[in-house]
Amino acid sequence: RATERDFTDKNIDDIVQNNRRALDRIDEQGRKTWKHTDPRGNTVILSEEGGIVSVFSNAPGSKYIPKP
Repeated sequence: RATERDFTDKNIDDIVQNNRRALDRIDEQGRKTWKHTDPRGNTVILSEEGGIVSVFSNAPGSKYIPKP
């Protein structure tokens, strides 16, 4: 899905490394996911182990929003 939404490995790494993380949710088994969102609205959701759960943006089709 990341590729379909024009997110590259570098985009994902930059979003995670350069933006604050916030607790996204805790499931019924107590597992947490963490949300990293840049100022443009690009978002990466990671599991506690650091695996990518989802990537999306506020743009139509959840496509990556590049810097202007």
